[in-house]
Amino acid sequence: MAKVYTGMFHHSVSGVLVKATYDKKMLFMEIEDELTSDNEDVYFNTESWISEHNEQRFETWKSAQQYLRSMGNDVEFDKK
Repeated sequence: MAKVYTGMFHHSVSGVLVKATYDKKMLFMEIEDELTSDNEDVYFNTESWISEHNEQRFETWKSAQQYLRSMGNDVEFDKK
């Protein structure tokens, strides 16, 4: 049975809350914050960043976590 790891972090540039999931050697991310008129710009910028970096393959959850950290995101994966 494959292990699933998840972590939450505030994007290093926008501050938007993002959920990262490592499952079956793939990294998936999604925004957890709600879209409001006050955060439209940063929300859509973060959404664009996620689309560039989403669904990438990593051999281990640690390498996926390190990848996110290398971009300044403070994330710690926990096993589900």
